[in-house]
Amino acid sequence: LVCHSNFGIPRRQTTGTDFNRVNLLMAVLEKRLGVQLSGCDAYVNLTGGMKIAEPAIDLAIVLAILSSFKNVALSPKMIAFGEVGLSGEVRSVSMAAQRVAEAAKLGFDTCILPKVCLKNIKETAGLKLIGVDNIQDVMDAIVRDVPPPQGDPDAPLKCLIFDSVYNSYLGVVVYIRVMDGTLRAGDNIRLMSTGAEFETVEVGVLDPFGLR
Repeated sequence: LVCHSNFGIPRRQTTGTDFNRVNLLMAVLEKRLGVQLSGCDAYVNLTGGMKIAEPAIDLAIVLAILSSFKNVALSPKMIAFGEVGLSGEVRSVSMAAQRVAEAAKLGFDTCILPKVCLKNIKETAGLKLIGVDNIQDVMDAIVRDVPPPQGDPDAPLKCLIFDSVYNSYLGVVVYIRVMDGTLRAGDNIRLMSTGAEFETVEVGVLDPFGLR
């Protein structure tokens, strides 16, 4: 969980993993991807009371932090492992083939892992392997290859507004998550909380590095 801090010094808390490692990963994200995390509280928790100290968890923590910071849900069928270095590189980890085999047994359909590990792993039916060299590659792979959680594009439009900003050129820009239906420029939308109606002038896509 990542949120903007109300205090001068952001609060960081971890349960089940190394506190200093999480701080290091957040510093790498800020330096290498330009993600402004210095003013954010961050809470990292491993469910079920597990404790994991190995570096292979780095990539999963990075994705969880970015997902919470951007308010963008990742596919629940995706798994990731790999050590992240200070320059943002994704390093090899031990027993990569065994990790991939276990992920396939558990029903995951996408695995993001260090590219250097791919040469030792056989193709697994039903599991797409995405090799990455650095965290920039990870972000590109998510936008390009990992499908978002699916809704029904033919159902009535249903969206969740999670943020909005005022742009001096565009006016009010609203960030939404489309749950069902399809939104196009020219469509009229209604806010359920107030009943107010507005026309959609322009539609863009929010990726990890901004609006396009």
